[in-house]
Amino acid sequence: MTASIRDVRAGDPSDAVSVVRVLRAALPFSITSAEGLSFELSCAHPAKHHRILVAERPDGRVIGAARAGIAYDSPEPGRSYLTTYVDPAHRGLGRWLGHEICATETRYTKRLETP
Repeated sequence: MTASIRDVRAGDPSDAVSVVRVLRAALPFSITSAEGLSFELSCAHPAKHHRILVAERPDGRVIGAARAGIAYDSPEPGRSYLTTYVDPAHRGLGRWLGHEICATETRYTKRLETP
């Protein structure tokens, strides 16, 4: 798969619009907006380390998205979450996206736990 993964640029409205386009394509029944996505990022609890990531083709088109973070309020330490969304035109990307993000998040989480 020729795509790169990066964090959503919180101050870039076109990034939020691109993610919402993917979310609506993947889950047509979902009600979401660029404003709601921006609010989600700005209001997440700091201990959650909530991230919204995108899978982007070399031409800059966003073809997948993911929400990831740490379940900071879980009674069992070390719990996290990852939900991937893929543009239906790019089915098959979800497994790759999840695998790549899990590898990245594992390294990221270990850095957070290191004193």
